Amino acid sequence: MRILTVHNHYRIRGGEDVCFEADTKMLRDRGHEVIHYTRHNDDVGRTSRWREARETLWSRHTYDEVTRLIKTQRPDVMHVHNTFPLISPSVYDAAHDQGLAVVQSLHNFRPLCVGAALCRDGQYCDTCLVKGSPWAGVRHRCYRDSLAASAVSALLNRRNQRRNLWRRIDRFITFCGAARDLYIQGGFPADRIELNPHYVEQEIEPREHTDRAFVFVGRLNREKGLDRLLQAWDQYRGDWKLRIIGEGPLAEAAQAQAARDARIQFIGKVPRQECLGWMASSSCLLFPSPAFETFGRVVIEAFSLGIPVIASRLGGPRDIINSPLLGTLIEPTDVSAMSAALSEAESWWDGFAERRAACRSRYLDAYTIETNYEKLLRIYESAIERRAGRRTREVFA
Repeated sequence: MRILTVHNHYRIRGGEDVCFEADTKMLRDRGHEVIHYTRHNDDVGRTSRWREARETLWSRHTYDEVTRLIKTQRPDVMHVHNTFPLISPSVYDAAHDQGLAVVQSLHNFRPLCVGAALCRDGQYCDTCLVKGSPWAGVRHRCYRDSLAASAVSALLNRRNQRRNLWRRIDRFITFCGAARDLYIQGGFPADRIELNPHYVEQEIEPREHTDRAFVFVGRLNREKGLDRLLQAWDQYRGDWKLRIIGEGPLAEAAQAQAARDARIQFIGKVPRQECLGWMASSSCLLFPSPAFETFGRVVIEAFSLGIPVIASRLGGPRDIINSPLLGTLIEPTDVSAMSAALSEAESWWDGFAERRAACRSRYLDAYTIETNYEKLLRIYESAIERRAGRRTREVFA
C-alpha cells in the first residue's frame, strides 16, 4: 500500500511527533511505501502575522503542493496527523478533489477546543465543547495566552464547522474510549470513529532491580501537571527520589527546587535511549496531567518496562490503568491527594515483582506493534472502500 502521511511538527517534540515517526517506521518495515508531506513550527514567524493567520485558515500553498503529490505519487490513502498551524485544512480539499481516501488521527482536541487540551488555568475545561462555540476560548486567551492567536484558532474551528469539513474525512482514529465519546458529543460521526490505542516497541528490557525513585517524563509545563507535582513533593516526607526528564517553561522552577531538595534529580532533555534507561531504573512513573489526555503514550512505555504508574484519572489513563496492580488514578488538581499517592507508592516495593509482571502483561496484551498494525491496515482499507463507494454514488447520481 502507498500512504501519504501529513504532519505539522511542533517546536518542542512531543507525543504526536513520536507517533508520526513511529507509524512511518512501522509501515515501511512491513513493506509499505510512505510519502511524507510535512511542515515545521520552526517556520512560524517568518512571514507577517496576517499572512500566517490567513494560511492557518486555508493555505493555497498546501493545496497546490499536496495536489501535485497526489497526482505524481498516486497514494492509496492519506493519513493526517496534525495540520495546525502551517498546513491548514486545505489538505483535505486537495485529497477530496483528487478522490483520495482520508484518515485523520485525533491526537488532541483542537477541533473542539481553542487551546486543544480541554484545560484552562491548570484544570479540565469543556466550556467550548458544551456550548458548541469557541468564543469562550478567545475571551480566556486559551491558545498561547494570546487574544489574537486564540481568535485565529476559534475562527478555524468555526469555519470548519460551517463548511462541515469533517464529512471529507473517511475515518477518524482515537486512542481511548473517553476521547471517542467526547468527539461524538462534539458532533463527529460515530460510525467513522475507530479506536486504535498507541503502541510502543520494546527497545530495552525491564530491569530486575530498580531504584526507590519516581520519574516524571514529558513537557515541563502546567498542562502536564508539573507545577502541582512540585507542590505535592513539598508535602511528601518519604525518602524516594524524584527524577524529572523533559524541557519546557517550568524547567527553571524545577531546577530551583532540585537545588533546595536533594531528593530531586533534574535530568532535563536527554536522548530517547537515555530517557528509557532512567525510566527502567525507576520504580514508578508520574503522569499527573490536568488536561484530558487522548492517551498517554509514556504510560505504556512504563508498562513495557514493568513499571507501575500514578496518573490523572482524566482521559486515556482511565482506559490503560484498569487494575490496582498497574498503579493509581488520582485527581490531578488535588495536591494533597497526589502527595498521599506518593507515600502510598512506597508500600508497592514489597510486592514489586507482582506489579512488574502485571504491567508487562498489560503491555503485551494490548499495546504491541502488531496489534496496532493490524487494526491500522483495516482502518485504511475501510477508508478506501468508503471513498470508492462515494465516487461510485457521485458518478451515478
